[in-house]
Amino acid sequence: MTNFRRNKKDVVCTVDDDVLPPALYPAFDLMMGEALRKDLVAIAHNLADYPYTNRYTRRLVRSHDYHQHVGRIWTLVERLIRQRFSGLTVPQILRGAYDVEKYGSSFLVPEQIAVWIDRGDEEVLSTIRDMLLSENNTKILTYDVFRAIFKARNTELVELVGKLLLAGKLQGGAAAGDLRDDGLQGGRSTSSTSWG
Repeated sequence: MTNFRRNKKDVVCTVDDDVLPPALYPAFDLMMGEALRKDLVAIAHNLADYPYTNRYTRRLVRSHDYHQHVGRIWTLVERLIRQRFSGLTVPQILRGAYDVEKYGSSFLVPEQIAVWIDRGDEEVLSTIRDMLLSENNTKILTYDVFRAIFKARNTELVELVGKLLLAGKLQGGAAAGDLRDDGLQGGRSTSSTSWG
């Protein structure tokens, strides 16, 4: 924990030097496995691109000082360890193909889904496209799925969300549109028609 406290004023904490140094990788590999540790590192590197506050406390402030993101990183560590011991994969969690009574409904980590979208995982992309486009969809399009879409660097999915909101004239469209501020696509017009 001492690595996370500021020792000097105006010193910026970084992911690789201060928060998740490679020397700690073996410990994280024991706790969550190598694949999930790689997800954690990728998520941590992306955190500086997102506002460090979210939900109702959201402020459109981004910080490249990882001192601001330590709480979020530890929450992610906790959730990824839980994911490992559940035995569930990211696509299973995204599809909701697990026992909600056993694991809870807030098992999805939007930042992790965003990493998988950015990696181009076809199963994850296909599932999200189905959620957005399918007329007889049985998968639930949740707030966290929207957060994942806006945190990813995939403009195609953002455009699909915009088309969904325009086509359906959803009553909650304004709330989903506000999510643009929460990720990387914030404030950008995704087509010739602004939808927010």
